[in-house]
Amino acid sequence: MIFLPIVERELRVASRRPVTYWGRMVAGAGGAVLTAWMLVVFSNIGAPNGAILFRGLASLIFVYAAIGGIQVTSDCLSRERRESTLGLLFLTDLTGYDIVAGKIAATTLNMLFTMMAVMPVLAVALLLGAVTKGEVFRGSLVAINLLFFFSSLALAASALCRHANNSMALAGVFSTILVVAWPLAAQFTGILHPTLRAALVASPAWGCFLALGASYGGLPRSGFWINAIVTQFYSWMFLVFACWTVPRSWQDANTGKIVTRQKAGDFIRRARSRWKLLEENPFLWRASQPEFKRTLVWAALCAATAFWVWLDRFRFNPIHDVAMLILTGTVLKIWLAAEASWTIAEDRRQGALELLLTTPLSAEQIVGGQRASLWRQFAAPVVMILVANGLSLAAELRQSSGAKATELVWLHLIAGGSLVMELSALSWVAIWQGLINRKSNRAVVWAMLRILAAPYALFLVILFLDALSGPPGPMEWTGLLIFPGILGVGVNFFFALEANSKLLASFRLIVAEGYERKRFSDDDEDLAPVLAEVK
Repeated sequence: MIFLPIVERELRVASRRPVTYWGRMVAGAGGAVLTAWMLVVFSNIGAPNGAILFRGLASLIFVYAAIGGIQVTSDCLSRERRESTLGLLFLTDLTGYDIVAGKIAATTLNMLFTMMAVMPVLAVALLLGAVTKGEVFRGSLVAINLLFFFSSLALAASALCRHANNSMALAGVFSTILVVAWPLAAQFTGILHPTLRAALVASPAWGCFLALGASYGGLPRSGFWINAIVTQFYSWMFLVFACWTVPRSWQDANTGKIVTRQKAGDFIRRARSRWKLLEENPFLWRASQPEFKRTLVWAALCAATAFWVWLDRFRFNPIHDVAMLILTGTVLKIWLAAEASWTIAEDRRQGALELLLTTPLSAEQIVGGQRASLWRQFAAPVVMILVANGLSLAAELRQSSGAKATELVWLHLIAGGSLVMELSALSWVAIWQGLINRKSNRAVVWAMLRILAAPYALFLVILFLDALSGPPGPMEWTGLLIFPGILGVGVNFFFALEANSKLLASFRLIVAEGYERKRFSDDDEDLAPVLAEVK
């Protein structure tokens, strides 16, 4: 038998895919464009441009490895379990490590090629000075190490869960514990410094800082290599766990469970509390399960508040406050897009939507029920974020006056208003993308790109043009934020209106026949004259 046959097959398939080659070309060209943008924008700063360029590009690659590694592998095994195809693989001579190795090769191969296409751009910083060959090598090594770590972690989570959202959430919890929680706990306890250093070295993210020349030279150099070994240890442990779990998790053993009187009472109480949802809208009852989803949102909001308290110490620094607002809002946007698209995508893939449309339920009721469930889950946390935004603005205004105060008001208004508008637009766009895409993760990515890409791209362009004219003054930053904010409102309104009209007009047709982009070669009217001439 061939060693790792699924890996060999995936390598052959990847060599024939056009996206394998186009992805590398686009990544390299994007890295070159981003390099030129950063050189122009940061040309007026006194720090060496080589160091700024290297740190900026390396940070983006690190974030890409972390988010991309979780995103592409978090549903690879859980989807096989939902479709009941994982058990068919074990009818052959394949083992658990064959399947796990094939899955991780299939999902991360293109990401690895993309990262390797961008890494030579890091060497451009060598020509500008303040960057050594060792930093470029260590940065590339850390990026590959992080991709392997987060992919292995998400693969282990996918082996445990059946649903894509649960798998991604579990991978996010594991990564937060290993990357952030341990160093923060060691720092809060205030124990001996060696304990904090050991916690930092054991964090996979610490390698991003140790790769830089200042940290690598100022700290013991063995820390970087120990961190790389520890990250590899984590990765292989997750892979071994996935290999052990896959042969034992593909069966759904729901029989034989003992239902106690207490569990039955809890079930009855939950059923009574949800009866009103069923009377209001049956799909609202369907989309609102389970109830702990709202608790998870509040738990994430509490974690963000704790991190802000640790970061800002109630000093109400505008940079920290707005950064936390944007970060927390981005997490909520991704979360809402995932919740909005997952239920629709899974119900359509399993044929449940087609069965629902045979009932008196209309497309408007299904879409309305899905949006109502999102409102129940995210409305109160968003209100709390806006209240915190207003309180931080009031505290900042007590420390500022004049033009600075006006800038702060505009900054917080734009950040809070953009959050509300983008969440509202995402509730429409993500449902539409979940309806037309087979994978819910892909629907989340496309929905986020439609809502966020245009205003963010305009902000970068305006920042680029402003850098050509000199360093921005205090009042010019307000203009830099206002124009992308106005464009964002227009983009949100356009895509939300488009998604709404398409959902109401084509919902039944897409559920029954699927969604495919029309090609000219499939146009019967254009082919009819040609066929007539042939006859």
